[in-house]
Parts: sequence; C-alpha cells; structure tokens
Amino acid sequence: MDGRLLAGISDRLVKLADLFDIYVLTADIYGTVAEEYSDLPVNLTVVSYMNGGADKERLVSGLGSGVIAVGNGKNDAGMFKAADLAILVLGREGAQQQALANADIIVSSGIDALDLLLKPSRLIATLRL
Repeated sequence: MDGRLLAGISDRLVKLADLFDIYVLTADIYGTVAEEYSDLPVNLTVVSYMNGGADKERLVSGLGSGVIAVGNGKNDAGMFKAADLAILVLGREGAQQQALANADIIVSSGIDALDLLLKPSRLIATLRL
C-alpha cells in the first residue's frame, strides 16, 4: 500500500519461501521496493512503468507451469492470463476491471491472498466444483 509492505506480509513471505520460489514483479512507482524487500527471500524484478503489463505477462509465461499470481492493477491482467491461478486483491487501492475479469479468486487483502497459499484447504473450499 503506497509503496510499503503491510504488517504481516513479510512474515508470510518468509514462510512461503520454504514452499515456493517467490517473484515480486512491480513497476515500483514509489521507488521503495528495494528497501521494503531487502531482507526477504524473493526474486525482485522492476518492470517498465509504461509497459509493465507486457513485462509481467512475459516473465510469468517464462516461469512454466504451477504459477500463482497475485495483483490488482491493469498491468496484472496479462500476468493473470498467463498464470495457472490468479488471485486479485480488492483492497483499499481498489482493483482494475481487466485484472478482475482475469482473476480466479478475489480476496480483500494481501494477507488473505498469502494465507490461501499457507492454508491450502481455503483454496480447496473456494475452487472446488
């Protein structure tokens, strides 16, 4: 939010790093991402401010299968299409319509998004037929 990690996100990313390779793809409009993620076990990529959507989609496509994407912006819409599971965060920043249309799951916070991965029974409850 506003270029800062919300309380609780760092702890969850550390736990998830034991289970997944984590990539943070951001246009870094606030210029804070290097500082915010400096002590976290993530692969950080700053994408183009103007063409970040295409950058994110290309990077996610290159990761292969099993990709889970989390986001809320227009530049996440293509990444959501390329991912195997797309989680849209509809929080205080809002969410963009194209990203919403390409999402598989919608949650109300980044904490909720990461908790879906830490507590997979929540994913089962949401995605089951």
